[in-house]
Amino acid sequence: MIRGWRKQGLSQALANGIGQRFGLTGPNSPGDDALTPSTDLMPRGRGGAALGVVVAGMCYLACLALGGALLTSDASRAWTRDLDRALTIQIVPRGGADVEAEAQAVIALMEADPAFARVEALSQSASAALIEPWLGNADALMGLPVPLLIHADLAEGASVDLEMLRARIRAIAPNATLDTHARWRDELAGAATVVELVGLGILALVALTTAAIVVFATRSALAANRDTVEVLHLIGARDSFIAGEVQRQFLDTGLKASLGGWAAAAVTFMVFGMAASDGTGDVTLLPQLQMPWTHYLILLAVPVAATALTAIAARMTVMRALAPTL
Repeated sequence: MIRGWRKQGLSQALANGIGQRFGLTGPNSPGDDALTPSTDLMPRGRGGAALGVVVAGMCYLACLALGGALLTSDASRAWTRDLDRALTIQIVPRGGADVEAEAQAVIALMEADPAFARVEALSQSASAALIEPWLGNADALMGLPVPLLIHADLAEGASVDLEMLRARIRAIAPNATLDTHARWRDELAGAATVVELVGLGILALVALTTAAIVVFATRSALAANRDTVEVLHLIGARDSFIAGEVQRQFLDTGLKASLGGWAAAAVTFMVFGMAASDGTGDVTLLPQLQMPWTHYLILLAVPVAATALTAIAARMTVMRALAPTL
């Protein structure tokens, strides 16, 4: 009996001490509906720092995935737009045909059509340079029948009947063939779509992983501070108050960590953009690798979503964990 009274007295004293510390009890204590956190109820410790590192890493990966999808989408649109407007006519020298005369006839036909903004024939040396990476030195190609190429660009907003154009070209140049680059355009669009879907899949995986980590960290924090939670219940604190305090701490950790991950991703894209640049502001091989500033603003959606996900997952986990105590 005496031990039971002593234990109850110690619990009450501990409850009063913790309640006064957090402003929950005492002569100036607020009512039950006016409880507000005045300090951290759950000690942060090393677990909070580890959680911040994990959230920052996940946000960094998510920003890389989203940024890569954005750059791929931009590059795909630019490439397909150029291919949609470009036509190539190839005139093969066979049967003693006068390819120069056929080329001049094709150029005159297309220049007379207002649908074309530019028509030009590539020189023999330029045509040989195009196939040099596959067949070797251009000097070795001098004896080969290198096709004569004509490049044409459609005017903005213009369209042309390709079948009719092909028939008209064949009528004046029997050795000419018209290439619309449709196969290359479809392959580029398909590859870009795959990359974008992979990026979205990575985003979804990162979100699920982050939520799982937050749930585990929240449960660990509750388990490590079980005595504090029980005392708070003894002094009249509601579950919503405890959940709000935990949510506030995870919100703060998630916001700082996710912004750090976003900043690291932004630096990464800047470094890649400068590395791919030829020093004049133009990018040599990957023209869309330099991310426009609007994309950095779009990437800010990642830390915002990560912060919200962290806070919501923490609150839901606390409410579910405390539900049996009601």
